[in-house]
Amino acid sequence: MKIILFIRSLELGGAERQLLNLARELSKHHQIIVLTFYNSNEYGAPNLSLKNLLILALNKRGRWDILAFLIKFLKIIRKEKPDVIYSFMNTACLISLLSPLVWSPVGIIWGIRSSDMRLSSYGKLPRLLRWLECRLSTFANLIISNSEAGHSQALTDGYKNRKIIVIANGLADDIFKRNDVSGHEIRQSLSIPNDGVVIGTVARHDPMKGLEVFLQSAKIHNTSFPSSYFLIIGSGAQEYTAFLKDYARSLGLQDRIAWVASTTNVAAYYNAMNIFTSTSIYGEGFSNAIGEAMLSEVPCVVTDVGDAMTIVGDRGIVVPAGSPHAVSAAWASLLKLSRLELQMVGSELRKRIAVHYSISSMAELTEVELKSVLQAAKKK
Repeated sequence: MKIILFIRSLELGGAERQLLNLARELSKHHQIIVLTFYNSNEYGAPNLSLKNLLILALNKRGRWDILAFLIKFLKIIRKEKPDVIYSFMNTACLISLLSPLVWSPVGIIWGIRSSDMRLSSYGKLPRLLRWLECRLSTFANLIISNSEAGHSQALTDGYKNRKIIVIANGLADDIFKRNDVSGHEIRQSLSIPNDGVVIGTVARHDPMKGLEVFLQSAKIHNTSFPSSYFLIIGSGAQEYTAFLKDYARSLGLQDRIAWVASTTNVAAYYNAMNIFTSTSIYGEGFSNAIGEAMLSEVPCVVTDVGDAMTIVGDRGIVVPAGSPHAVSAAWASLLKLSRLELQMVGSELRKRIAVHYSISSMAELTEVELKSVLQAAKKK
């Protein structure tokens, strides 16, 4: 099959990383084109070297570069003649519906990567796109959600298409794994003692990630555990990042927090943590960060948002969203465990991801669905 995987960009992010994981695995047996709106590949040149994987950018010049952008998209479709186009997230999904104008039959698959996004916090355009997405969903041949939460939310929001299946994310157990030497090096670079307790999170700086809750939890925790350190890895809008750092200072945490921008070397930072925490308050589907921390054998405290409870199972601690007291209490309970007990928890977490959320399993399930869509499209 010739498959186009279509996404806004290859900036650092969970959906982008999942798309590349899928592209690399499918390229073992199929011709893959990763098509992006913008010419930004923050994952580097190695992704271009695989034999059956090509990365193309439409070089969109900005939000209002619409007509020329759509013409370039249709030219690519007409030239490449894909068997299927699998789009990640709403704008790419909507644009993919234009494909049959220049090439038919082509199977159209949409990807849902989030759940309850509370779009009232993000302005009018995202709400308009979601409204269009729901009404035009009927024209997609299949919709794949990476979470049960995303599936349920799509139906709640009014998706016309009921052909929605769930294929969970696949995680790279060869990249994310326990490496104490790497963790020690990260701690040294951040001037954190090797015997210090580090509680960390990996999250885009966005209100949905609940980083204010993380900071509030840190403040509460520090009253009983004043020697703990906190590690926040991620980036976002400059104004919001500045707000978070100001908020941390107002809580008196400025000397206990290390802020690290988004990085392709995030695996090393998990190894610097004693506890990983996801404090998301809405919007999550399948959190890659939770799975990556589990593969790195880091005990996890997560809020009950999206599929977090399903991902950690009975191996992690799940707390209500938006409750800093519950988060800090969960941290305290983990710190009561011995080092051996924490190692056993971490080992079980890794086993759970390796069994249930492998990249090969995600790719195999996706391949079956792509072939089914292609066969149905050819019969029309």
